[in-house]
Amino acid sequence: MRDGFGSGAFWLLVSIAATSSLGTVSMMTVDADSTHVMPTVLLPSVRAYTSAVWDGTNTYIFGGWDGSSLGNQIVRYNPATNEVTTMHAKLPSPRAYMSAVWDGRGFAYLFGGSDGSALEEILRYHPATDSIVAMNASLPTARSSTSAAWDGHNAYIFGGLGDGDQTRIVRYTPETGNITVMNATLPSSRYGTAAVWDGSNAYVFGGIGGGGDSAWLNQIWRFNPANDTFTKMSAVLSRGHGYTSAVWDGQRAYVFGGTQSSAVTLGTVEQYDPVTDYASVRTSLPSVRTGTSAAWDGSHAEVFGGNAGSTFVDEIVKFDPGAISVTTMGASLPSARAYTSATWDGKDALVLGGGTIQVVQFDPVAGTATAFLTGSSLALPGGLPSNRKYTSAISDGNDTYVFGGRDANYLSEIVRFNTTFGARVVAALPTAREATSAAWDGTNAFIFGGIASTGYSNQIVRFNPGSNNVTLMHATLPSGRAYTSVVWDGANFDVFGGKTGPSSSDDLIIRYSPSSDVVTVMTAKLPSARFETSAVWDGNNAFVFGGRNVSALLHDVVRYNPVTNNVTTMAASLPTEMSATSAVWTGKAAFVFGGTSNASYLRTIVEYTTEPGPPLDLRASGGPGAGQIHLTWIPPETDTYAGGQLLYYIQRAGNPTGPFEVAGTTTELSFTDNGLPPGAIRNYRLQAESPSGLGRFSAQVAARAPGSPGQFPGFGI
Repeated sequence: MRDGFGSGAFWLLVSIAATSSLGTVSMMTVDADSTHVMPTVLLPSVRAYTSAVWDGTNTYIFGGWDGSSLGNQIVRYNPATNEVTTMHAKLPSPRAYMSAVWDGRGFAYLFGGSDGSALEEILRYHPATDSIVAMNASLPTARSSTSAAWDGHNAYIFGGLGDGDQTRIVRYTPETGNITVMNATLPSSRYGTAAVWDGSNAYVFGGIGGGGDSAWLNQIWRFNPANDTFTKMSAVLSRGHGYTSAVWDGQRAYVFGGTQSSAVTLGTVEQYDPVTDYASVRTSLPSVRTGTSAAWDGSHAEVFGGNAGSTFVDEIVKFDPGAISVTTMGASLPSARAYTSATWDGKDALVLGGGTIQVVQFDPVAGTATAFLTGSSLALPGGLPSNRKYTSAISDGNDTYVFGGRDANYLSEIVRFNTTFGARVVAALPTAREATSAAWDGTNAFIFGGIASTGYSNQIVRFNPGSNNVTLMHATLPSGRAYTSVVWDGANFDVFGGKTGPSSSDDLIIRYSPSSDVVTVMTAKLPSARFETSAVWDGNNAFVFGGRNVSALLHDVVRYNPVTNNVTTMAASLPTEMSATSAVWTGKAAFVFGGTSNASYLRTIVEYTTEPGPPLDLRASGGPGAGQIHLTWIPPETDTYAGGQLLYYIQRAGNPTGPFEVAGTTTELSFTDNGLPPGAIRNYRLQAESPSGLGRFSAQVAARAPGSPGQFPGFGI
């Protein structure tokens, strides 16, 4: 069977149109849980649909397709020296769409692929001698676009595109040369999957099968070779994924890019934890891409090349799954802009104005940014009534309301924007003003301060969308101020800093209670005077981003806890000094839009997450009762969620290398594991979960359960 060159299936994949802008991460300065392009090193040429293995020192990348021709190169990448070398050995023929494994004994094995037709060959590459040979054994039928995993003795090859039954799972044993078709099968024919091995099972992600856009699958399946079973997991990827790549970091799988349909290429990095059976979008690649290959080097994943839709890429992207992240997204705003306002509707962020009539819809899952009005043509329902900036905005869950701002003049308009019907003016502020801040308390919007023709305002204005009523409150801010940021913390509004005059600003944190109409200046203060910040509320804390004072731009991220009235400067910071941004909280991450930096306007979209670090000082001891082991620990250093806000997952295994299972969860700092066999030794590790997601594992400990009360008191291993 011809497997794609000249057939519809192949060209469908190489002509996919990207739906988000191709961004850059050249400004990125952080490694934690981020993706960035390695400096000054590229693959020898653009390519996609390669395969890759890691040998403990280097990654080897095999073959590929550059959009017009196949390659036979074997390329070595050394992450320690950041060097790329084209090896002398070549594949027997130019080819792509292979799968590959490393056997831990000095050899890489390559399965099938396509050189214009689907192949059944099994190739062995020996890096020490830079030689490649075809094995006597071959796949049961010719196939390409398989995935493969190595269990320490055997390779398992999943599905594929080609002749015969493509639901098969095939085992290859290099020591004997035996090929075995397993009894377990894929639930349906599929190709373009990705697979990883976790020490006990293989996990197979996504793939393409059947017809139509529903053919792109978001399923996660577990293959257990010990009992030859294939089990569908409850967790799913965020959307269908074809031609992804994946790595295993020792705790979790990470899945890179791929295609969602015949028209959509993905730029997401998705995380899957098999212990909790939980999958989530973690961050984004520098741009959308499919047909990558990837390898884990012990501390990072390297993602190689890919098809970005209209172009193929030669980039090597490094991904570091750390605990706290600041990541420049692959998507960007349609043009550079500042002094926007932004709202979150539960699915998308809307970024409004910034000197334009545009309303930009940002989907953090897809990593796409779409303008509702581009130039004079309606891409989607219309934008704002005029070019404007210095607005503030809120979402009531159905519509977005935009307050004041400036075009050529100060504006008093309150504009309602709906993604179906567009924008219309529904009310007016008491006077025209710009540079206000606004937040929503579940019933009303409150608008704070601003600049009017009479100067800096200290007013607090209430707006009710149900009645369109505007009310000037009796309480006022301590002084006139503008360019503040504000959050609703569930009981009060917290207003941060602000510009108090043409050449002055302050560091105040101001609390406003709408129920009593009372303003209180808090004893806690920002680290320094600042204005033009943006802020979000994550359910426990406010996070305040960047800004400026009268002499300098800022790039720090500041956390404020209204319960404890504490202010903390976070370890992670923005990629560069940024002011006049807007920001939203999605429930798992903050996204910061545009802004100014060193006299330039920005179009970047920056993601900030605050997952906890590993729990510390984990201790285990036998008892206090028979068949019990008691655990204690202290919170992560990066934990900001005191008072039981962190949920701890306690994982247990009979063997130090696993497999681990969840023994229980708690919000406390101790846990007793009950019902263990007398004398049993159990190994434990913990991870903490915050509203932002799961953190990293603690150090591992072990203890023995006593056989009777008081036996082996305090016994630890």
